[in-house]
Amino acid sequence: MAFTEESLSLLSELSFLFALCLLPIHGIGQRALGRLVLVFLLEAEEDGNQRSATKFGGTVEYVTGLLVYLLALLVTKSVGVPWWGATFLPYFPLGVVCFSSSLYRPVFSGVHRISGKGKDEQEFLWKFPALSVNHAVWLAVHGVLGITLFDTAGGEISTPWKNNYGDLPFHIGMISSFTWTENFPPMQFIFSGSALSYPFLINLWTASLWHWSPSYYLLFLIFAFQWIILWEILYRVFGGDRNWAMPWLVLLGGGTFFTLGENSGQLISQGYGYTTFLSTIWVPQRSALFGIAVASVTLSLFLHWQKHGGRNSLRVAGFLLGLSPLVHTHICLVAGVFILASLSLSYCTEQRCFREWREDLFSFLGYACLALHAAPFLLEKHSLLSWNAQGFLPRSSDLEFMELLMLGGKNLLAPLLLLLVLFFLSQRRSNVVLLSALAVLFWKLRLSVWEWDQFKPLLGIVLIALLLLRDVVCRRRVLLFFLFPLLTLPSLYETGALLLQRQKYVVFDREKVILARHLQETLPKQAILAAAPIHNSPAVLTGRQLYVGYTGWLWSHGYSYESRLQRMKALTPCSAESICPTHLLWTAEERRFWNRATPPARGLIPLSSTLFRFPHKPNQTGVRHP
Repeated sequence: MAFTEESLSLLSELSFLFALCLLPIHGIGQRALGRLVLVFLLEAEEDGNQRSATKFGGTVEYVTGLLVYLLALLVTKSVGVPWWGATFLPYFPLGVVCFSSSLYRPVFSGVHRISGKGKDEQEFLWKFPALSVNHAVWLAVHGVLGITLFDTAGGEISTPWKNNYGDLPFHIGMISSFTWTENFPPMQFIFSGSALSYPFLINLWTASLWHWSPSYYLLFLIFAFQWIILWEILYRVFGGDRNWAMPWLVLLGGGTFFTLGENSGQLISQGYGYTTFLSTIWVPQRSALFGIAVASVTLSLFLHWQKHGGRNSLRVAGFLLGLSPLVHTHICLVAGVFILASLSLSYCTEQRCFREWREDLFSFLGYACLALHAAPFLLEKHSLLSWNAQGFLPRSSDLEFMELLMLGGKNLLAPLLLLLVLFFLSQRRSNVVLLSALAVLFWKLRLSVWEWDQFKPLLGIVLIALLLLRDVVCRRRVLLFFLFPLLTLPSLYETGALLLQRQKYVVFDREKVILARHLQETLPKQAILAAAPIHNSPAVLTGRQLYVGYTGWLWSHGYSYESRLQRMKALTPCSAESICPTHLLWTAEERRFWNRATPPARGLIPLSSTLFRFPHKPNQTGVRHP
């Protein structure tokens, strides 16, 4: 049956409305799923007589349900289930519960058994607080920030955040690869034939919401929705209604007084790695924001166990950590190392019974070992693991020792001040000493190619320090009058300067968006595109695997791409390798890259004025010359 233009437009509008309605429905379903998982998790691990009627609230339940949902979605998609089925299949256990009278009451009544001693004192983690003035301002600010992430006015894709100009296409490209090409099990779209080692769960989450109506306006709304959700998690974890300033310290942290008003992203190469979190991490690096949200819940559960005892909080912390490597590897690694080291040291520092200590340790490790599910992806990671003397500072032989020392002082003045305050005022100094030791360890241990990515472990250290500060300011609120301006003014100054400029950075103009739509309809899902290796090529929006993507991304991810780039530049026969391009894009960028007006290869089959197909026969791993 042929569809008229009017019927197709109506179908598109209905699918858009359906996708919008699913946003809150997914939130409710994921919280219910998390509650179900926690019930079974905790009922299976009773703590004898240590019981409490206190309940986990929306924060822990939602984060648990979201992670379980995303990993279940990954499994179902990887075994070939179509999107419409894979989207709802993770909720199947909830359907079973609804028809089981014996399970219905404990799952939906909200009563959980978590071990502890007495009344839970950290209600900010368990309860939904009333809407305070601070909370209302927080939601309003993040509503505004969420809709500025990128814009789709005029049919183009643009952003006011300069540091988002390079990262936004990468994330949209990955989301497109999930949506348009069924890229499961996930492969790296910017370098065909490689496993996707990037922490991709945030983009899988986006694709699960976008595939119903893949318009860029809906994608804009989903980005804003996820931004608000993640910051709402952080508001509740940091107790914004009890300590109004703590969530703002996370949002507005970073930066240095030595570079006031300058763009943090442009100063990384000059050695100013401790840059403004908002403009350099939270906006462009979506996986890091997701990682901070999950790690904050995990660490709060562990700190709750340290304060109140019992094991259920420890088990849930281990469970969440075990699900989180594909959320953000570096940040969750720091959280896991801190928890494991603190658990190990507690036997010596607290003179605990060995049997009790061993049970606590294995309560955490037993669930944290779930992190092995990420091994097939993380073992393909091309980062460098080495011992480095300069941390995230530039690896340059031109810098003398004193210059490095000065740069380090300018970068780390704020976190060092934070550690000093915690050391003198924290009730558990062992945590502060351990945190300082881990800061030195992760400063010396190089985990990434790019210096800014090397800062991510230190970002995890700062997160833990702020969580420890959260408990300190409950007793000494006067600290906030001194710490708040010192820790937030650089970020506020830079963000204000950026917003006053009212810049607009066009990532994909209207012509590129239109061309990408045409390519999506023309190219087979298994196509491998040869195109100019630029970050905002229309090839990125197709979701198809690129023979060689943007070299800046490839370098920062540690890929050895030079030989393949040379082969693509010359379009030499690639019969010696298994992966070959199947199609060639030909636009103004390609003419500049190859420095010629016509495609350089003979025998190309024209599909349009901008797309050609190589006369190859595909095989399972790519395309070979006959």
